[in-house]
Amino acid sequence: MLKVSVAAIAICFSLIGHVYAASCEAIISKQVTQALLGKNPRAGLETYLTKKLSKPRYFEDGKCTSPAKDLKLYPGVPYHDCSYENGGLHGWARVAIIPPAMLAGWIDNACRSKGAKCIAGVTAYSWCSNQLSFPIAANIIEPGSAGGRSDAGSHNFIFLHGITVPRPAWIGATQDLDAAVQTKSLAPLSDVEEPTTLTSQVARPAGIRREIYSEFAPEPKLTNIGTSCPIADRNPVWFDAARKSLLDAWGKPQNIMFDALAKALEDGKSPGKVSCSQ
Repeated sequence: MLKVSVAAIAICFSLIGHVYAASCEAIISKQVTQALLGKNPRAGLETYLTKKLSKPRYFEDGKCTSPAKDLKLYPGVPYHDCSYENGGLHGWARVAIIPPAMLAGWIDNACRSKGAKCIAGVTAYSWCSNQLSFPIAANIIEPGSAGGRSDAGSHNFIFLHGITVPRPAWIGATQDLDAAVQTKSLAPLSDVEEPTTLTSQVARPAGIRREIYSEFAPEPKLTNIGTSCPIADRNPVWFDAARKSLLDAWGKPQNIMFDALAKALEDGKSPGKVSCSQ
């Protein structure tokens, strides 16, 4: 009988994930490039994103509430709560509703003087990373490989202020839990300004890790956010950086997270997760 090690299986799933991401980015980049031909870049990107976001993302493809703007930590930012099903599991997500025009403005501004290639690259990376989403408090169901696991089946990933957090004890990694039960535990987290839990590496919607923010984001930016590795050094101040960058950019042409993403890609640096040796 052929024996395959767990490590080999993990590498296989990792390679599959990388191939999928590369394929996704190639497709989106080509689409954006076509959308910009013969048009004002920002207008062309806005048209593209408007069409792209006219269809609900899978974590919004269910029962969603009407938009509201009543969160104390997100003044003026519209959001909705969605109960959905994906991969055999039920999820609940409170997601900021970022207008396509605003996203287009942030990306276009980040790529000023860099041209259509930058716009296509930034859009493709952030879309394939997280579909340009900002989960305020949510259970986003993704393949286990999204969290570095060897299991490609559906897993529960808990988010707060645009960042993945350690899964709490009340929900198992692959447990199917009623969305109403999830709501009771997750909704109150929207008002937790200074959570003490460790964070994951990447902040949405730009999809960059701490080191990219520290190196490439323009001022004003937060310090003392820690590092991606080792895990114990992931300072929760990263929550503040993610939330503050969204609030500071709301209704304005610049989002420093996207500025950092554009500069990192131009510099040839991978902006997403890195592997931490144990």
